[in-house]
Amino acid sequence: MKISDFIFRYQAHRESVHDSICRVRIFHADRVVALLTDLGERNTGSSVANSIESLRRHLIEAGHISDDARVIEHYESTHLSEATFARVSEVHGLPHWEKMSFAEVTAMLGCLDAELNRHTLDDVRLAAQIEKLRVQIDPYIDRPYQESIAVLNRRNEILRHRVPVEQLRTVITNGATELEMHRLIAQDLSLIAELYARPEEEYIAFSQFPVDSGFVDFALFSGRTQMDVTLVEVKGTDFALDDARAQISSRLGYIVRQYPQFRADGASHPRARRTGASRLQLIPRTAAAAAGRCGAGYQCELCGDRRPRGRWRRTAFL
Repeated sequence: MKISDFIFRYQAHRESVHDSICRVRIFHADRVVALLTDLGERNTGSSVANSIESLRRHLIEAGHISDDARVIEHYESTHLSEATFARVSEVHGLPHWEKMSFAEVTAMLGCLDAELNRHTLDDVRLAAQIEKLRVQIDPYIDRPYQESIAVLNRRNEILRHRVPVEQLRTVITNGATELEMHRLIAQDLSLIAELYARPEEEYIAFSQFPVDSGFVDFALFSGRTQMDVTLVEVKGTDFALDDARAQISSRLGYIVRQYPQFRADGASHPRARRTGASRLQLIPRTAAAAAGRCGAGYQCELCGDRRPRGRWRRTAFL
């Protein structure tokens, strides 16, 4: 006969960040038996199997069971596995599990099959208890991940200064010169990032980036394990297409040959910094536009930093 059926909150381990919860059903036949059901993804802490000793101790301390009560560990069936039962006892001070069949469990508990076949979440009363305890343990447990303030501010800054794509299209349609198009894109480097950055919002973008012995109009660094480099050249209609293709191919070849150094150089620029949990989260819309030769070097338009032409200091960032 079933005596009680409730959701139990307990501290699984001393160092646990959050308390755990499980379903406890107490039956009495020839003696008291506690059926402890793991709640799977709805549990807020350690599983029943990983905290069986402390769970049993907390139940005894709370007066729900006595020290000589039998304990059965229960995992409900899923679309991938059947329900499992195991009698838990103490052997030489350590928990010992002994598998039990469905029929053995119903016989020991003295209950009908329906008692064990019905899932915990199908019981409205128990489901409400679970959700109440989950919120008490962690008020933010089901809320979406909150990005850092730095990331939110950076995204808002990008949106405030965004150049509409329609404006770029209009400029091109009106026959803008190479310099006019370059200036417009340089105002909002997210125009390039939206097309080529993967993952989205994780990139470093540059204007007039030094490659080999020259400069490329725009360079975009994205990717995680492997850095992806995208080079963009803006050319007027009077520029020979074959020459532009040869120029890009030459610079890409240089990057492939010098990949480790090139990867470190791009990441070591003063504007290439972390702003969130991701590696290159939301770096520059107007980022690190290296332009304007100054003697044997160049100067960054944003930070004013002068470096020897062609190389920034090497740091391990990516």
